[in-house]
Amino acid sequence: MISSAKSILKDHSENQILRMAYARDASIYRLIPESVSRPKNIKEIKLLLKNARFSKTPITFRAGGTSLSGQSLGNGKIAEVLNYWQKFKILDNGKSIKMQPGLNAAFANKILEPYNRKIGPDPASIKSACIGGIISNNSSGMVCGTKYNSYHTLKDLEFILPNGHNYDTANPGESLRFMENETELISTIIRIRKQILNNKRLIDKIRKKYRIKNTIGYSMNSFIDFEDPLDIFSHLLVGAEGTLAFISSITLNTIDNPTEKGTSLIIFNSPDAASNSLKFYKKIGASAIELMDDSSLKTASYLENPPYNPQNIQQGDTGLLVEFQNNKISEIDKLLFETRDYSEKNQLVKSIKIVKEGMERDSIWKIRKGLYPTLSSLRESGLSIINEDFAIDFENLGPAINRLKKIFTKYNYRDGVIFGHAKDGNLHFIISEDLEGNGLKNYEGLINDFSDMTLNEFNGSLKAEHGTGRNMAPFVESEWGGDIYNLMWELKIATDPHNILNPDVLLSKDKTIHLKNLKLMPKVNDEIDKCIECGFC
Repeated sequence: MISSAKSILKDHSENQILRMAYARDASIYRLIPESVSRPKNIKEIKLLLKNARFSKTPITFRAGGTSLSGQSLGNGKIAEVLNYWQKFKILDNGKSIKMQPGLNAAFANKILEPYNRKIGPDPASIKSACIGGIISNNSSGMVCGTKYNSYHTLKDLEFILPNGHNYDTANPGESLRFMENETELISTIIRIRKQILNNKRLIDKIRKKYRIKNTIGYSMNSFIDFEDPLDIFSHLLVGAEGTLAFISSITLNTIDNPTEKGTSLIIFNSPDAASNSLKFYKKIGASAIELMDDSSLKTASYLENPPYNPQNIQQGDTGLLVEFQNNKISEIDKLLFETRDYSEKNQLVKSIKIVKEGMERDSIWKIRKGLYPTLSSLRESGLSIINEDFAIDFENLGPAINRLKKIFTKYNYRDGVIFGHAKDGNLHFIISEDLEGNGLKNYEGLINDFSDMTLNEFNGSLKAEHGTGRNMAPFVESEWGGDIYNLMWELKIATDPHNILNPDVLLSKDKTIHLKNLKLMPKVNDEIDKCIECGFC
């Protein structure tokens, strides 16, 4: 149950309703926690960690609970860092912002508006997601790509290790204090870095893995990008999903928030045609290029006054939402003219819509941003929603979509939908399944084929921005190979020797962990059945 400051070390388990309420996130998993607490400050966080070490009870920190891969669940202690963790401070006239983990990401952008700045990560769940989860998953989104993701816009971190020691990278002399106090961890970090830098094959492997979006496993690029152990470790915490330390505050460098925007929706007659046009739109400077397959485009039929006629969408049609952002309207007009000119000359383009006005622009974005909740509400009662994402080189998007649709057909997924951030080669897909009996076998077969396709056919990454979570923890070794996978385990053991922080998330010895503790969706009521417990509302 929820503990007060005086009783925070007590594990109350009698409040069954509360424990059930925290047994879900936006993923397909459900784990009932042993207890739930809402620590108010760092002192109480340290008490929780001390108790977890003493009792050897796992602890999972969570904020908004919108994680799509089961990162914010656990059967031990759940510590919600939301209501008491929303302080912020604008720094350097808006060029950076210091935030506690419970601050809502959209609110952060709201308070940065007067400075014409925003945070780099822009996930579709930005109105619900909190900064803590965004950092812990190394979230990116529609515009930020890899250049402005959580890792690359990180300025400073405050964190607390499992042993209760806390550090702030902004403090002078903190690097020396870190090295003096954490000798075993420092030794492991230095040894791992040396092992990587002395092996060209490992360096090349890491560099190639981060040529595209990649959030599976730990951020191993930190061992190449930085030399100071504190810099390395603080960047390892980005995307670590709460498995190495508790992040108590985050300072991000902000980016420019252009005042002018122009948006195009171009519908092609095939995924290949859309994929082949990406190079042009990227070359002229598109800020965002979002792809929607035929099934995605058809969801516009559930909107009032859709920007195109959904009844005209045919099998294979593929839409690209291309947006330009700039502080000069003249530049936006120029880019939109080039877009129209190029698209109209392309015989594979079926329709073009170009808008600058807010409401018309919002109507186009509403289709793209609303796909997850829309498709979830349209699914058949009793089915669970499976939402995966991956990344490949953008030139291969067409072949990858066609290959993925063949996998859908193989496992009889007739409602499969594919969409994503085409500019970065980052695709998402959604299917629905009854995760019992044959449905579970179907899901297992789908994930195995999907993994083989992504890694062996397209040399991609199995997770692009959703984090590793429980559903991809068994595949981290397949993605990275045994050498780097073992280094990740060495890091985890050196940092968290009692394995109390979010076990079986990101790394797991159980190769079937992704098939366990699944969130089944029994039929209850027509209205209730629409809910997928994602937290977006």
